Amino acid sequence: MMRIPLLILLYFFASALPAQLPDSIYYAGHPDSAAHPFTYNLEPVVFVEQKRYYGRENRREFLITRFCVQRVYPLAIEALELMRETDSLLAANDKKRIRKRMLRKNYRKLKAQYKEVFKNMYVEEGRIMIKILERETGLPFYQIIKKYRSSIDAEFWNKMARFQGYSLKEGYDPEKEAMLESILEAYEEEHFIHHPGR
Repeated sequence: MMRIPLLILLYFFASALPAQLPDSIYYAGHPDSAAHPFTYNLEPVVFVEQKRYYGRENRREFLITRFCVQRVYPLAIEALELMRETDSLLAANDKKRIRKRMLRKNYRKLKAQYKEVFKNMYVEEGRIMIKILERETGLPFYQIIKKYRSSIDAEFWNKMARFQGYSLKEGYDPEKEAMLESILEAYEEEHFIHHPGR
């Protein structure tokens, strides 16, 4: 957990930058800078209106949530794509035995591929990734696990989640997750992410 304080400082700095940034920065200290400017390409920065998040504790929560979204959103998009592919494969096979075999095979493959990624996640990153998946599918994460694994697995992971203070049966509520929702909307607008049918 040593990375969090440093990242909070970095985000305090980032949020103090002007809302409109140039595509590059010119080094003005060099005498020939007008003729031979040094340029530095800037990475995209996500800005979210923060007026409703006054107070030290709220601001800290806001910065951590924004950091987590930037970290896990690409993974959540990958997961949604894999879910769509899996649904297509399952729809093409109506035999229950074959469908179960396909799900087991995919599960082993994904476990090997993403095991280290998920092991290194903070709890809050995992919670936010779950919320993104619930938001995009319209299903509580409990139902997603039940669909692709089993009701036994869904119940087991729900008990594990309860130890962290939340339930996988609740689903995504944009009013309860107002801060997360505002950050997600800003992130999607910044990255031109379109969600057909939503």
